[in-house]
Amino acid sequence: MDREQARFILRSFRPDGADATDPDFEEALAVAAADPELGDWLTGERAQDAVHAAALDDLAIPPALRAGILERLEVDLRQEKPETGGAPPGEPEPVEVESPGIGVVVKAAPAPERRKQTLKVLKVETRKEPEEPGLAEVGERNEERGKRGPLGWWKTTMVAAALVLGAFAAFELTSTSGRALSAPDAGISLSKLEHRAIKEVAHPVKFPLRSAHLPDHQAWMRRNHAPAFDLSEIPKGISGGRAVGCRFFMMGQTKISLVSLDTEGQSVHLAVLRSEDLKPEDLQKLENGSSECWQCPATKVSVAAWQGSEQVYLLLGKMREEDLQGLLGSSS
Repeated sequence: MDREQARFILRSFRPDGADATDPDFEEALAVAAADPELGDWLTGERAQDAVHAAALDDLAIPPALRAGILERLEVDLRQEKPETGGAPPGEPEPVEVESPGIGVVVKAAPAPERRKQTLKVLKVETRKEPEEPGLAEVGERNEERGKRGPLGWWKTTMVAAALVLGAFAAFELTSTSGRALSAPDAGISLSKLEHRAIKEVAHPVKFPLRSAHLPDHQAWMRRNHAPAFDLSEIPKGISGGRAVGCRFFMMGQTKISLVSLDTEGQSVHLAVLRSEDLKPEDLQKLENGSSECWQCPATKVSVAAWQGSEQVYLLLGKMREEDLQGLLGSSS
């Protein structure tokens, strides 16, 4: 398997790593592990997929959509159900086609001396055997018979559902009506932000960007439309360390940037959130200086927060509270 074949397969690799033990991905993952360029691409691809998945998780599916799809399926199944039991003589043999979470049966003429087989959606085909019927040929045979095969009603229903979901998602993600901003619970609470950031840094992860220079991370955040830190607002105890890598994570539809540094042999992490994305009452607390440094008893990660001109910053590290506070110095 070459790099492009591996890349084609890995485009379907789920960002949570659930496919890591799937035989369909094993060879492609091995190629990515041995190819630094492909490995970097996969890391960035998973980060982007995680962003999209988190955004879709927050969308409320219209209640009538599921009922409409099921009703349509029921009607089509009744129409396609044969009046007599068993397959009519001369009918093509069914071929099962597997896709993630959905089973579809397609009627296809059997190839000579070839038994029923299971086709894998993620299989990379570089050529097609002359005797193997394609899905397009199946559709043509259905049309010639003047019938609507099982693939027809399934495609009709799923295309309609995809269009509805796509339009709904686009509206939710791009709406500028200000409805969300005016809601009473708009914004992320400081407590939830701190707990989520602790969870993100408690275990090591791969970074889409690795660099020893903070300006490189700042530029990467801006290119990815993520909150970027202001170097003048970073205390010397942090900015004097060696940058390691950066990434971002999502809370709903809100991006939070995260850069990791090595400071005097200790790993620390700087999370950056736009001030407008924090709850107003928590932003006021930071302005009044009432936020305190504290340590999570489960992970032993300490966290402290402060406000910049347009950003809210969190500093995190697996160390004592007073040691973390010492890195902030008089700027906290």
